[in-house]
Amino acid sequence: MVSVNETAYPRLKSHSTPKELAAVYAPSPEELALANVQTQRPAARIGFLVLLKTFQRLGYFPKVADVPSFIVCHIAKAAGFSEAEIPKGEAIEARNTRIRHTGRILTFLRVTAYCDAAEEVMIAAALAADMTKDDLADIINIAIEELVRQRYELPGFTTVLKVARKARFTVNSGYHQAIYQFLEERGRAKIDTLLENRLRTTKSAWDRVKQEPKSPTVGHMREFIAQLEWLKKLDLGEASFAGLPDIKLRQFAAEAKSLDTASMRDLVMHKRYAIAAALIRIQTARAFDDLAEMFVKRMQKIHQHAKDALDKYHLDQVGQTHVLVAMLHEVILAACKSKGSARERFKTITSAVGSDPDTVLEQCEAFGAYADKNYLPFLPKFYKGARAALFGLLEGMPLIATSSDQSLLQAVAFLLAHRKVKSEWLWPADLDLSWISDKSGGHISLVLRNVTEKTCESLAGTLNSVF
Repeated sequence: MVSVNETAYPRLKSHSTPKELAAVYAPSPEELALANVQTQRPAARIGFLVLLKTFQRLGYFPKVADVPSFIVCHIAKAAGFSEAEIPKGEAIEARNTRIRHTGRILTFLRVTAYCDAAEEVMIAAALAADMTKDDLADIINIAIEELVRQRYELPGFTTVLKVARKARFTVNSGYHQAIYQFLEERGRAKIDTLLENRLRTTKSAWDRVKQEPKSPTVGHMREFIAQLEWLKKLDLGEASFAGLPDIKLRQFAAEAKSLDTASMRDLVMHKRYAIAAALIRIQTARAFDDLAEMFVKRMQKIHQHAKDALDKYHLDQVGQTHVLVAMLHEVILAACKSKGSARERFKTITSAVGSDPDTVLEQCEAFGAYADKNYLPFLPKFYKGARAALFGLLEGMPLIATSSDQSLLQAVAFLLAHRKVKSEWLWPADLDLSWISDKSGGHISLVLRNVTEKTCESLAGTLNSVF
């Protein structure tokens, strides 16, 4: 139920400042002259002016007895009457003069009294508004605005509300009928299966349609990927809602989501099928968004784990770093500061490096790989457990480039095409990776040669960093 307070339907304020009273309710000389011509008694003159000024504010005529006394007093004093001359209560407005006064006021203001033509204007405005508006208050406001624009007297709020409701029912029923006809037997049968009464189960298929995503764990991602695939089989496509404004689609879906199976079955047939189809459509589209968000959150967590692992690595390797720096110090002394022959200096360098230069070289390469906060080499370890779920997500969610550059999509297609390849080597000669940063590219160049699971893990993790 929409209350008058939720709409723009004009109402008198319970309090006004002196400045507001002077600006809104002070009669002009022309208005005072009109009141003098139309009335003879003080009470009738005050009543005439109250009707005139309140109509200018509201667009309709209130009962004078309902007008706050401070407004009446202000109008009367502005007309030259003392407070003692102001009548009390209904005495200010004689019943047999109200109709005559309102007619003269409408003529003076060049406003047409509310009539059948005004009702037609209001209905047309409400019908047009309902095509694009969801809130009943918005429809009422547009209808009021159109009456004011065409200079018609406003009817009572109940009348406006009744017209707005009828317009909404008419428009929605037309959309319900159109969707119902487009669904045909196959589409209706899908919806019927969702609304079957299965007493043995705690949750019906209708409840499953309304399922929301959970936290982005691997298990929950697998569940929601299955949910998306199930919804895609139920979804009847965009063609079923041709001509239906998006706001109406969402309105129908929201209504369906608020109803349980029994309430849905109690609805009129056309409406039941239409709003059920709308909910399936909205939930399918939303599932793509939800899965994308789960993917992003999961990959953010994997990247954070890799960053934490890099920090731990740096802490664990502090001692080894000191050894390498000390070794470098000895090598520089031997190579640059020693005064011996080249053979003697080389012997000193060899002694500083030790008997296993390959190990030292590996340690230096590892240090370089993890330098400058490069945590990418740690990604595969944490990505491995989510690999299947993430690939399942990519397979179920077709990606579309927002520009003419297709290189990112080609890289994703490469991942999907080779995720199960068992050969040891693969050279992706046609794959353009120029869009990847040097840090990421260097890591990918090492792992792309081998298309084991680690290849897909590392490349997928790196790709996520540029999504």
